Amino acid sequence: MTCQPTNAQYTPGPWSVWPLGEIGPDHCRIAEVYNADPSNDDPEAEANAHLIAAAPELLAACKYINQHGFSVEAWDLILGAVAKAEGRHEADHATPA
Repeated sequence: MTCQPTNAQYTPGPWSVWPLGEIGPDHCRIAEVYNADPSNDDPEAEANAHLIAAAPELLAACKYINQHGFSVEAWDLILGAVAKAEGRHEADHATPA
């Protein structure tokens, strides 16, 4: 599968962190974070990979707020994106760090 850009000229999300620090949607590597393989025990590199993978959700939350204003829905989008950026499961987004 090739990475298909949207009219915004970026690969649509959601993106995930795959083994060896690869980042992208299913079957499409768009980036790789050096040393982010969990077997390397480099928490900073792994955290960087999660932050990059959360970019589509973070952008979507910002666009939602810009278009609709701040609301409960916007807050849910923000918390979910932050949880993903921090490498937490999305169900954990109700408890920000």
